[in-house]
Amino acid sequence: MNRRSYLLLSGGALTAVAGCTGDGDGNGERTPYADSSNSYESDGGDAVTHTFSGTGTAGGDDSDGEPAYTDTFSHNTTGPTIVEYDHDGDDAFSVWFVDENQDRISLGYSAVGPFEGRTIHSFDEQTLGLSVDADGDWEVSVTELPVYNTGESLPVTVESILVDVVGPVEFSDDSDITFTFTATGGAGHTVDLFNREGELSARVFEIEDDIEDETLTADIGGVGYILVESGGEWELSIDTVD
Repeated sequence: MNRRSYLLLSGGALTAVAGCTGDGDGNGERTPYADSSNSYESDGGDAVTHTFSGTGTAGGDDSDGEPAYTDTFSHNTTGPTIVEYDHDGDDAFSVWFVDENQDRISLGYSAVGPFEGRTIHSFDEQTLGLSVDADGDWEVSVTELPVYNTGESLPVTVESILVDVVGPVEFSDDSDITFTFTATGGAGHTVDLFNREGELSARVFEIEDDIEDETLTADIGGVGYILVESGGEWELSIDTVD
């Protein structure tokens, strides 16, 4: 198996290294993810983005609670799917992927109040649409990425807020990898590792409270993505072990 093509975890598990708790200082800026403007090597194909927008659910203020359904689109790539959300309402906001019959397939994300964020998913080739529940203006962009064989070289440091995706990242074949994570705000923080197809590989961190410079070392090779879910600001650094 080519470690530059597939994400590998030594023994199928990650090894935790001691860290400590404290306050973080993320600046709240979002970081771009891979799209058609990048020049990563892939198995073929280009990134494709489908963007949908609306106000509230179907029928607006007089609706009977039915969600808004978008037009369907053909999902044709074999790489990960990145979904970007923007909601200006004050109440519940949820986005589901649905099939041609408007039956739910997979949850995109669910939040309450104003929300901006990104998530990562993996889908087979099929026809998809979105079901959106919202009480204000919303926009959802679905980006289909090809399978990348290369990515951002280490070291990588990202500062962001709430829910965001980092990648593609090209992990070294010659050295162990260290993750360093700081997060403040909210009642929990998770960091998950995905392979180049957008499939979940492992959980890196799961922390209930604010944390500063929590570290973890793992034997990882290939290309992958990281999904961070937090209630506040966070900073994630990834580097090789000296």
